Amino acid sequence: MKKFVFILITAFMICSLIDCSSTQNLAGNQVSRIEQEIDSVFTIMVKAAETLDAQKLRQGVDDRYQAGFITNGTYYAQFDSLMNNFTSRSQGVLRQTISLQKKKITVLSGSLALLTACGEARVDAADGQTFKATFLWSFVYARLNDQWKVIQSHQS
Repeated sequence: MKKFVFILITAFMICSLIDCSSTQNLAGNQVSRIEQEIDSVFTIMVKAAETLDAQKLRQGVDDRYQAGFITNGTYYAQFDSLMNNFTSRSQGVLRQTISLQKKKITVLSGSLALLTACGEARVDAADGQTFKATFLWSFVYARLNDQWKVIQSHQS
């Protein structure tokens, strides 16, 4: 429950920073275009995660607001610390396969959106072991310098 409240407060603070009051002014075709743009960026990020491409994952994130990132119950104040952990934990992993079961994109404004998803990940280790885990994700996307970037996430 604490995590949910934290995420809610963080999202609210981000909205107030980026002005999500213009949501009502977006036409249906604008919302659809934004949803497609975010879905495209998200698909690239999922493929980068599957191939353990840390550099590509870094390109999809902008940590200028330092809104924080939560992964499996661990809070990271800065994205770099999360990526350092990702890099060290991915040693000995050949690949992972991510199967999305549900995904929802919610456009809050022309420059802010949320993406939530759930599914299953399969991890193939170099020692021949395979692990499966279900996941729940939420991402806050902001349009910065004409690109959609993740500015906050919660992954479990």
